[in-house]
Amino acid sequence: MRPRSIPTFERLFLSSLGLGLVQAWLGWEDLVGRAAAKGHGPGAMLTLLGLTFATLAGLALLVSRGRQASAKWVLTFLCVAGLPLVLVSLWQGSIAGSPPLAFAQAGLQVASLFPLFTLEARTWLAERRD
Repeated sequence: MRPRSIPTFERLFLSSLGLGLVQAWLGWEDLVGRAAAKGHGPGAMLTLLGLTFATLAGLALLVSRGRQASAKWVLTFLCVAGLPLVLVSLWQGSIAGSPPLAFAQAGLQVASLFPLFTLEARTWLAERRD
């Protein structure tokens, strides 16, 4: 049986992805404009956002449903590596959409990782699946 920290992680992380969808919707015109400035159409931006969402959601589900400890580390790395990028973009005022929402999303993603490092979660992820 999954420890309580695993569904907590799953709910928090997937909620952060939901905030990301709202953020993309709010900043869609700006995102498409940035893509156009680099010679890409809206389809390229939609593809990039879709692949990012699918990758992050897939990793989260591999952790919470598939009991894959390696996915936990990949997800942790991606979130920790992305945090400075978000903070710099916030500082420079270059966030597409809502800066407070972007800050909340980044904070929620980081907060969602903490339940994965509890003793019960580490033990559960280390156990062999049958």
